[in-house]
Amino acid sequence: MEIQKEIDNYFNDFLIQKKVKYCFCTCELKDQSSAKKNRDQEKEIGSQCLKELTKKLNQDTLACKSSLSHTSGLLVAIAAHGNLTGIGIDVERSDRKVHLNLKSRLNVSETRSIAVLDVLDYWVIKEACYKANPNSKGSVLSQYAINEFHEDKNEGLVQLNEVDFHVKILKTKNWKIAVALSF
Repeated sequence: MEIQKEIDNYFNDFLIQKKVKYCFCTCELKDQSSAKKNRDQEKEIGSQCLKELTKKLNQDTLACKSSLSHTSGLLVAIAAHGNLTGIGIDVERSDRKVHLNLKSRLNVSETRSIAVLDVLDYWVIKEACYKANPNSKGSVLSQYAINEFHEDKNEGLVQLNEVDFHVKILKTKNWKIAVALSF
């Protein structure tokens, strides 16, 4: 699949620089007749992807950190091993319409200070950080502060209390995919 190669190539240097051994899995999702069938299909495929990824890493499932995300038409998963406390991934369609309730979950002062990101960029970055946070219960997306973002690399640093998240976002014609690491 073309998106699989693009993801591998794009995130490779970022993850190797952070000394993380990783594997990605992507799967195109077919339309189902009902939302329930879609969710069931996504759970099954996601579970299979994560099992395959931990095998590829030659690691015990408990030793690996993993995350998955899905949106209409695509499921992405990542498993990693290394000196990290968490990993998160999020995917959205590039053409997703942003609803008012989504905007309310963002930090207003932050959106003004980092103008290179659009609302959907913020969303996938913060969702990936939430998933990478081993203590995410009780936290909300507006608490994750994007303190710096380098547009030339599409990388940045996000903080929640004392935890730093290193993030990178891939923007394609069809998808926005963010990966976050916590150490």
